[in-house]
Amino acid sequence: MNKKDFAKDYRSFHAWIIEGGSAESRLQLAEEAALAITVYQEDIHRVSPEGRSIRDEAMENLQNRLQLKPLVGKYNVAIIEDAGTMTTRAQNRLLKTLEEPPGSCVIFLLTENRESLLQTIRSRCLVRQIGSLAEIVTEEAAALAAQAGEGLLAGRYYYEFTSLIAAATVDRTAATDFINALENWLAERLKNQPQGYPDWDVQRFVRAIKHIEAARRDLAYNVNTGFAVKNLLLLLIDDGPKDDWAAAPNKGKEL
Repeated sequence: MNKKDFAKDYRSFHAWIIEGGSAESRLQLAEEAALAITVYQEDIHRVSPEGRSIRDEAMENLQNRLQLKPLVGKYNVAIIEDAGTMTTRAQNRLLKTLEEPPGSCVIFLLTENRESLLQTIRSRCLVRQIGSLAEIVTEEAAALAAQAGEGLLAGRYYYEFTSLIAAATVDRTAATDFINALENWLAERLKNQPQGYPDWDVQRFVRAIKHIEAARRDLAYNVNTGFAVKNLLLLLIDDGPKDDWAAAPNKGKEL
């Protein structure tokens, strides 16, 4: 991927969680993405813990800076290291920026585990996983996720996913791998902005990833694997436009 495409990927959304791997690998990816978005160090703003946590004052300073125009280039970029160490008050302050983001900023939250962040923050970010979920997905799970993803984008009926569900729910590991792989597949499609699927805009992709997050938590809490995967697919299918649902041209086609 060239630098231009790399920058376009991360400019496609205003807030990203970079999860997994080592602290060094997370920071390296964030810095590479930031420099691809803007070559000007003056427009890259870093926040890291002072002592054991990132406090409200640091987030207030960042919030004020992001409300201003970039100093040199076209984008402000924020890198929040060890984002999970933000105090609750600091996270709530950041949430205000995520809810009403300035038009020319991209924010990267670096964390070993996104569960350390408030759910309201997680729901407003896209996730880039490194060194763990993104790389430890089996070929079988990736193939099932691609099959499911294409079916979802094409507007297929729920009953057409029956054999896929059976393969994805052999055990809890298979279900987890499938859910992780589906998130990766949809995130890639979002970055590429696929044509020919008018029912899937950016917000629907974001909602889909939120549904996947919920399904992953269900599995972590030992919810039945079949229920977790079936419920996820029902939510993803039912999230589309309702007026023209029955008339969708690909309804009823085989997977």
